[in-house]
Parts: sequence; C-alpha cells; structure tokens
Amino acid sequence: MDYMDWVKESNGKFGTSDEDWDFLNQAAVIRFDYDAKGNVSGMYRGKYVYRDGYHELDINPGEIWVVSLSLNPKTNNNYFAKPLMRIDGSFLYELKKDQIDSLAKHLWEDNKVILEPALEEKYKDVVNEQIAKAVKEQTEAVIQEKKALEDKIQELQRINKEDKEIIESKEEEINLLSAKVLVMKNEPDMVAPKPAPQALPEPVGEFTEQVKPPKNIIIRAGPDMLRSESFKKSRYFVHMSADHKSLLIRDDKNGNVVCMDNTILLAGLNTILPFTEECVLPSEYSSRYGGTIVALK
Repeated sequence: MDYMDWVKESNGKFGTSDEDWDFLNQAAVIRFDYDAKGNVSGMYRGKYVYRDGYHELDINPGEIWVVSLSLNPKTNNNYFAKPLMRIDGSFLYELKKDQIDSLAKHLWEDNKVILEPALEEKYKDVVNEQIAKAVKEQTEAVIQEKKALEDKIQELQRINKEDKEIIESKEEEINLLSAKVLVMKNEPDMVAPKPAPQALPEPVGEFTEQVKPPKNIIIRAGPDMLRSESFKKSRYFVHMSADHKSLLIRDDKNGNVVCMDNTILLAGLNTILPFTEECVLPSEYSSRYGGTIVALK
C-alpha cells in the first residue's frame, strides 16, 4: 500500500481529510536512545534528532516512534521531533501484511545503521544457540560416520587376517601334495594301490538290518570345533536356531566362519552344548536351506 492509499483509508476510518496528514510529509521513523552526551536523540539522514521541547516526557530512551520533523532554524544541523505514533506490539498487530512488509522495508533501508546493532544485540543469543545446535548436529553426524568407518576397517582387517590364515593353510596343503607327487615319481612302488577288500556276504536271516553310512558326517572335535570331510571350502555361513537346538551350515565365500583343515571354529558352542568327548552329531542336508542341518540337542 502506498502513502496516498494509506491516507485515503485513514480518512475513511478516522473521518480526517488530506490536509490533516500534511505533517507526514516531514515524518520519519526514529529510534531514540542516550547519545554520547547523555541526551535522548536519534539520527535522520546524518543529522541528530532531538525531542521537541513540549514532548520530552512522551518519548523515552529505547523507543521507536513515527515523528514529525522540523529542521532547527538556528543551525540547520539537527531536527526536532514531535511524536505521532509509537512503534510497538499493538501498532504492528493492527497492520495488514502488505503494510508490515512495506514498513519493514522502509525501516530497514532508512534505519539500517540503528536497527542492525539493536537486532544483533537482541537476537545474538538466539542466533548463537541455532549455530551451536547446527554445529552439534553436524559434529554428531561426523562422529557417527567416523565410527561406521572405523567399524568397517576393523571388519576388513578381521577378514584380511582370516584370509591370510586360509592362504597359509592352503599353502601347507599344496606343499604336502607336492611332496606326495615327488614321492610317487621317485618311488612308485611305495604308493601302489592296495587290493580292494573282498565284500563280505550279506547275512541272511529274519532280523537282518541294513545300515547305510551317514552322509556328510559332522564330528564334534572340541569344545568349539566341528570337523567334517565335507568341509572343503574356505568360508561357511553358520546360523544357530532360536531354540539353540540346531545349526545350519552352508558354504559361502563371504561367510562369517573360516574353515581350515576341514575344521570350523564356532565361538560359544561349548556354552550351548558342553563338550565331553569327540562324537558324531546327527546331521542331514536340507535342500530348502541349501546347507547341512546339524542337531545339537
């Protein structure tokens, strides 16, 4: 809303005429406070603004007023101000949005030198708090990212260590096989195949029982060790059921358990199933889960 529209609206609201608002042509928005000499004053276009002698008690330090200005006729170096309207909460509450936007623009453009330090002083704690909050959030995010990277490094170091152990184990197997090959070349008689044992005749009788050897025999070799000739891969995925009654074991190149010399080490197995002696654990292959199910209890 421009000045003329505002005058027209005010005339309709208060019953005034255009002449009643002529004094506003010399109006300005001034913030008053104590100056270096202890006087209550403001600034307008580089000149001091003092309270009109008849209105010194109306304008208090720290207040912002719409005032009518008159140039000091003696010096022309300062203005005298007559209060028109105090800029406070009730004044702003009655303004329309476009009026507030226009007023704020003029207040800032004409009084930036005055308002900027005041706003900085008033809201510096709020701004500092927001800055501190943002810094804290960013710091926590960086700490979490750092922790995630450290955990990833530890996991990669663990896998690297296990891979080295697997490589060393396979190198030993290669050396052993190389030695066997050398012996076979130099002394073939020592490795001549033995004659196959003659099959025993099957017993005949009413109570004959046919026992088939189990496949993939799983041996409890120690408190936390399982051994099987079927463990030929370097890594396995091992999962324990919720009731601690069975294990699922299947080969997986990214598995969580390392296998060396046909043996896997399962930390904590002895707590679930205390070890007494070496024994065979019941097991069977499950096509549903793609691995071997081992019964613990």
